[in-house]
Amino acid sequence: MALVALGLALVAPCLLLTPPDAAAQVYLVAPDGETASRPTRAKPSGATGPEGAPEDRQGVEVRPLYSLGLDNFGVLGTGRGGFGPRVWEGMSRKDLFALIEAMPVGVPSPAMNDLARRLLLSEGQPDDSRPGPGAGTRTGVEAVNAAGRASATLARKPGSAAAASAAHGADVAPETAAATVTGTATGPGTVTAGLQETGFLSLRIRKAFQMGFFEGGLSEMVRRLPETTLPPDLFLLSFRTRAVVPWDASSACELPVPDTLPEPSRDAIALFCTLWVGDTLVDRARIDAIRAARGRDSLFLYAAERLAWLSGEPVPDNPHLDALGLSLMQRWHLPLPRVDLDTLRPWQLNAVARSYQPGLQGLAAAEKARTTGALSFSALVQMYDGTDPAGKSAALTTPEGRAAFEKRIRQRWTGRGVRGPDVETIRELAAGLARLRRQDSTGWLAFADCVAAITDTGVPNPAFAPHAAEIALALFGANETRRGLEWAEIALSNREITPSARRVLRVLRALADRRTTVRTLGPEAFTFSDRAPLPLPPNLPVRIGRLQDAAIKGNRGETALRALDVLGTAGGPLFAPADVLYATLEALETAGLGDDARRLAIEALATRGRCD
Repeated sequence: MALVALGLALVAPCLLLTPPDAAAQVYLVAPDGETASRPTRAKPSGATGPEGAPEDRQGVEVRPLYSLGLDNFGVLGTGRGGFGPRVWEGMSRKDLFALIEAMPVGVPSPAMNDLARRLLLSEGQPDDSRPGPGAGTRTGVEAVNAAGRASATLARKPGSAAAASAAHGADVAPETAAATVTGTATGPGTVTAGLQETGFLSLRIRKAFQMGFFEGGLSEMVRRLPETTLPPDLFLLSFRTRAVVPWDASSACELPVPDTLPEPSRDAIALFCTLWVGDTLVDRARIDAIRAARGRDSLFLYAAERLAWLSGEPVPDNPHLDALGLSLMQRWHLPLPRVDLDTLRPWQLNAVARSYQPGLQGLAAAEKARTTGALSFSALVQMYDGTDPAGKSAALTTPEGRAAFEKRIRQRWTGRGVRGPDVETIRELAAGLARLRRQDSTGWLAFADCVAAITDTGVPNPAFAPHAAEIALALFGANETRRGLEWAEIALSNREITPSARRVLRVLRALADRRTTVRTLGPEAFTFSDRAPLPLPPNLPVRIGRLQDAAIKGNRGETALRALDVLGTAGGPLFAPADVLYATLEALETAGLGDDARRLAIEALATRGRCD
């Protein structure tokens, strides 16, 4: 106990800071991208502790979450691709919030989305946010650990979402979600964490949720937050993130519900947790009240009525695919409706892809989710392998056709054992890749991952040279640089290779060497003629100028954010005009982000490079 008191005492000197204006809070009862009214904040002082806590409350002091430094919390350190705690140096809070809010969502580029993921989940706080005396050197991880220790004595069950659901619509008033530290034999308690917004952390989690970075670190991030000290905005983001991910959904209903949570959100959570455990005794009036508060139909309300045997109506066309509804549909194997995948955000694509409904919609969602960074490489390969190719055309124009083609090539590739594939298999694979790359660059980018899995066995040999260029491009597109180099060397050994293919492969080979820079290659290396550019905003030159200014100043975080802004506006590496792409790559390189510039360049060249 003495050690606990000593550890908690380190938190006490933190000053109470006024939080900045946070981004719009996200409530579970509001459609994605919309907001509900803010709750009235409860004053944390004088709150009674959980049942069974000691009577002595002397010396207890309440501090906001900002005092604990949660605003700069992240799970990606420099050893895991993070940018470090000083990533936002040189940026004003206003620009930082605006650029993260405007970060492009759904751009088909694994390289771009990986850069966005690392920015959002890295540790670091705005340059002008003052952590308070004694907290300046504390990392976000240390702050989370401190907050967790500070809240360890608060019992979870009385105010948990699961307990709220057991009330079946009764008024639930969970205990105050502030952690209580009581006096010990060595002295009084030190600090608790109060209910306070953490605007920057909420903004980053909300954006990472929209982009579907669950497997990329977001799920880990919300699991490591102190469960009993979360303000309403962070609680709702944590709950929704857990609920939509199959392996975390059960833990969502164990989270303590803040007493300042708006009643509609509280009712929606209670209803979800009731249905999640299989209890279908739900009053229709409760569902109608949630619908009235929401103001629109949603998949959640449809699922609730079906599971409670209150309706046998088919799912409405194009319902709002909210997190709770998708989670219940997956949990109880309800068929998802047909939806326009082009209107979905990456996190929704991820959920549709993981649904229990196989077929064209699931595979198409999986491909789109993969190219937008919302689905892992291994998950897409498993979904291809799990598709029954019987009676399906192996044409690469549809997701099912690509799955059938992948299975056929894989069987022929691996069926020869250590001898590896024959020339005919290589020829067919290369021809299919060439057609797909010309017709559907996004589908090609997803299918490239499967090519990487297929070619994992067998060593290329000179007999494959006439067909090796397309396989090399696919491997480079899948970020398999080493194997891409092996196939590129085989292709370049062919004297009959076309000049355009030779040029693209030589540039890719140069970029694979970290000593080669984009500036060394020059803009002529990024000349494309096979893509019609998308309409560009008139202020794009101004945005490029700001990107270049940030790069010259060495502001790595700002440069990365502005690079995402410029490239996202231009359609990403697959569609950006050559001059816009080169300016972005050069700025990243100037700011010391050469590896990111190199990966974006390789992705663009592999996808758009002409080999005819």
